[in-house]
Amino acid sequence: MLKALRGSVESLDMTSLAMSAESGWETTDETEAESVSSVVVQLLRRPRWQTLGACRGERVEMFIPDRGGPTARAKQLCARCTVRAECLRYSLAVPDLVGYWAGTNERERRKLRAASRREKASA
Repeated sequence: MLKALRGSVESLDMTSLAMSAESGWETTDETEAESVSSVVVQLLRRPRWQTLGACRGERVEMFIPDRGGPTARAKQLCARCTVRAECLRYSLAVPDLVGYWAGTNERERRKLRAASRREKASA
């Protein structure tokens, strides 16, 4: 079973959840358990390769910067990531993803998808 670490549900990130062999949730009330369980469901739906990413444990805000915000750190992490190819395939297959994935932003991924469609159409 998965056990959520105590704390605010709003502040959960990838590092806020831990795997546990214990049975059941250690929560203080039913509403918190439901909120945490929806986060867990979303995390379990993610591809397994994401646990190997250089971005694991980093704050999400780094990969979804404000307009004109810093992007160098996200790109540096992506450049040295061992699962960058898997990440790029995933990000190209899911068009509604925002932020940096495999070192590419949304505009760059749209261009890559368009080029791929043109290539397939001409083949």
